[in-house]
Amino acid sequence: LGFKYRVGEGCEQSQERAVEWFAEAAQQEYADAQCELGFAIYEGNGISQNKERALELWELSAAQGNTSAQYNVAWNQYDGRPIISSYAEARRLSRHGTLRRMVKGESVVRQIEAKIDEVCPLLGRRVVLCGMDEEALNGAIGTAVDFSFTE
Repeated sequence: LGFKYRVGEGCEQSQERAVEWFAEAAQQEYADAQCELGFAIYEGNGISQNKERALELWELSAAQGNTSAQYNVAWNQYDGRPIISSYAEARRLSRHGTLRRMVKGESVVRQIEAKIDEVCPLLGRRVVLCGMDEEALNGAIGTAVDFSFTE
């Protein structure tokens, strides 16, 4: 019903009513409704704008396999928006097969990978850590598992 109110199909168009119906279905863990409510909240259509809450809804929806939500989560991470701070999570989402099959998906994946290679080229690569404190760092071997956005 939220979709019908959003576009005015068979009823008077109302972004506010659409949000009400999307919110009702999102509370019942309906992935498409979580994604659509995320769009409305991100843009401030029929509800006050809150990009952090929109991302939370997209993450819930993405976890259930909604490809639009996966795209939005990955794009927000790549774009360096302050909502998300993990390059590792952006890479994980960008490598999800359904995102790559979307029309814009492959382009977004290439942009995410280029940004990661530019900003944190050691992510996922074997590294040897050396430092001043021999007990803590010297000779430690491992794999770089995450870097955070810093600006």
